[in-house]
Amino acid sequence: MIETENSSDIELQKLWQKQTISPLDLNDIRRRATLQTRKQRFYLALDIISLSPWLLFFIIDIELPPSQKVFLFVFMIMSLLTLLYIIKLRWTSLRSMNKNTGDYSLRLLQQLKNNQRLAYINKPISFIVILGSACMEPVSYLLGEITLAQAMYKGAISFAILAASLGPWVWWFHRREKRFEREAAELSRILKI
Repeated sequence: MIETENSSDIELQKLWQKQTISPLDLNDIRRRATLQTRKQRFYLALDIISLSPWLLFFIIDIELPPSQKVFLFVFMIMSLLTLLYIIKLRWTSLRSMNKNTGDYSLRLLQQLKNNQRLAYINKPISFIVILGSACMEPVSYLLGEITLAQAMYKGAISFAILAASLGPWVWWFHRREKRFEREAAELSRILKI
């Protein structure tokens, strides 16, 4: 009985020693972390610039019914809050870089997970924008600010434009979410975390 256990242990040990080990390419991890930092800086600049239409809305006095101004103000506040959350998620990659490879590895892993969260939250945000914009015209009609014909026409046009333009983005966000999830899992496996 003891001999069979020892022989099975020996066989298991031999099998274990035959396993191939994935080499950890430190230069590749360092390169990916640096690239991730550059991308996050660029994306953060785009995120901040994307708020410029809200500034134009307040600088240029556009004639809109009061309810639509309220809707747009709420969208602006939501955009600012979302931007703060995005900055928080991008911060891992934006903070100062240490030259320690372990730090690169952990920072890259955390940023991949944060990128997955960013892609995930952009999907519901897109739907909120589409639905909110579609509701803006009917609310203006119900408050007597515009006619039914105007509400139907403007509502249909804004819904169609937003759905057509945001639809591909939602698909892209979904693909990015799955990609970052896969990359984070692979890096965790390599780092044995």
